[in-house]
Amino acid sequence: MKRIGLIVAVELDAVKENLHEPLWEKEEHGFALSCYQVGQSELIVAHCGVGQFAAIQATEYLILNYQVSLIFNFGVVGALTEQIASTPFVFVEDVVHSDADLNFMEGYPLGRHEGFDSPYLPLDASLLKQAHNAMPEAPLVRAASGDAFIASTQRKQWLHETFQADICDMEISGIAYTAARFNVPCFSCKMVGDSVHGGVEEYHATKEDISRRCFSLLLSMESLFRE
Repeated sequence: MKRIGLIVAVELDAVKENLHEPLWEKEEHGFALSCYQVGQSELIVAHCGVGQFAAIQATEYLILNYQVSLIFNFGVVGALTEQIASTPFVFVEDVVHSDADLNFMEGYPLGRHEGFDSPYLPLDASLLKQAHNAMPEAPLVRAASGDAFIASTQRKQWLHETFQADICDMEISGIAYTAARFNVPCFSCKMVGDSVHGGVEEYHATKEDISRRCFSLLLSMESLFRE
């Protein structure tokens, strides 16, 4: 049976409401872990909390301790363009760690990490193709991912202009870079919670409903959960 790791920052209620009774639940090293059977796969959920460091640690923990063969992520994000703000559901094609700044090293533009050829890290092409075949109306986007919640319209516009990014969040770069280091395929789908001109209040007003819808759509792509 295929074993998939799911990294969840704050949207755990969406998982519980869609999947109901887990096969098991436990807490290890500060992570709330649970396991569900989804299709032909075993889905191991790590509720890590907010931010890059928490996401990195949870991703590495599932890979090393539970030998997951895939890493999935879903969640609520901010829009960086008006067009994306009106789009209900997106697939992350690539990600940039927007806080990475190695300008003291020659040939390292903003966002590029040492050991990587570009600031833009692609997620797994095969998983992305499966998802896009199942839901072709969902656009492929670039995520700018950093260590702070982006509430400022000016900062959102800067992220779009600097990195040509479409959405922003606080976890997916940590998840994707960790998965890449361990050669584990990574897939992420997102829904917009706050618009270009929105902020904390808009995020909190939409988070619960949008996270449920986002996870429900992830589950509906049954091909991702087959052997």
